[in-house]
Amino acid sequence: PSVVKTVDRKAGKKPVFISLVPQDIDINAWLNGVVAAQTEDCKDACLELLGENNTHERGHHITMVHVSTCKDPHNKAIYTGYQEVIEKQSAENTLVADCTADYVVCNGSVMALRVKSIEVDDQSLPSAVVRQPSTETAKAHLATANPIPHITLALVEGAKAVQANEMLKAVFGPDNADSPQDYPCEWTVIPVTLSFKADLQAFMS
Repeated sequence: PSVVKTVDRKAGKKPVFISLVPQDIDINAWLNGVVAAQTEDCKDACLELLGENNTHERGHHITMVHVSTCKDPHNKAIYTGYQEVIEKQSAENTLVADCTADYVVCNGSVMALRVKSIEVDDQSLPSAVVRQPSTETAKAHLATANPIPHITLALVEGAKAVQANEMLKAVFGPDNADSPQDYPCEWTVIPVTLSFKADLQAFMS
């Protein structure tokens, strides 16, 4: 896929989706360590999925908004806001977010990392991309079109990355609860603690 850090609107090209891409961590190496520390049953379920496909074709990223969701006015505003940010930033000076993740979830077809918080120092962002100012720090929480921000970690052949959305909704509910709700017993839900930085990039295809 074509991935860029800045876009010239005058060129007439619009991003297919805009994402945060982890910059200071090897997600695969971290995930292998997480899986290795699990019980045998849990480890086997995760390794089976990871063995089929360690990540999907676009690499690890947090989708902030996809152009296909823009029929919804709220999501269109988010897309327009991030498009504005992408157009103003340069390849050397991108918007960088502090991200924290707290659960790895696997249902046998899809594995995903739930991203609990996405914060930035920049307070001059378009209002549509700011979910809320932080009450504890001077940072702002970034908005996403997905109700549960996440990184898709692995997919079986034939599965779609969008299936991670439904899986996470089943575990955390539509309002993205702090802790897991009721979910099928054969699914794997692993508590983790992970902090990383990610920068805003546009996927053009």
